[in-house]
Amino acid sequence: MVAYGTGSTGTATPTFWDCYERVKDIGGLVTDEYEISENYRSLIEAIEEEFTCNGICKPGLFFFFRPVSEGPPIKACLSGFQEKISNKPIAVGIILAFSFFLAFLTMWTTWSLCCYRGGK
Repeated sequence: MVAYGTGSTGTATPTFWDCYERVKDIGGLVTDEYEISENYRSLIEAIEEEFTCNGICKPGLFFFFRPVSEGPPIKACLSGFQEKISNKPIAVGIILAFSFFLAFLTMWTTWSLCCYRGGK
């Protein structure tokens, strides 16, 4: 069982993110170098919500946004990504083929604008 403590106000800190925010607010303990950006925060939260996972290859010791009382993560997120993609192999193939076509078209257009002299 994972236990969690209380903050200085006596209220529980049920998630790692709550604890991180409290420590950050103490003053100077989290520098800008270690600050987690809002975009990264949103990404982690969405992945945890969608796949109920933590970590890419191996599960971490705790979730960032799920209550600590739920216990440690059981699975890594890579398996969830693979399951999500494995259901759509045709779509992924079509997207890759289209991307290759656009890259080839861009390369050919650039070559003809810059290098082709038209028999001169």
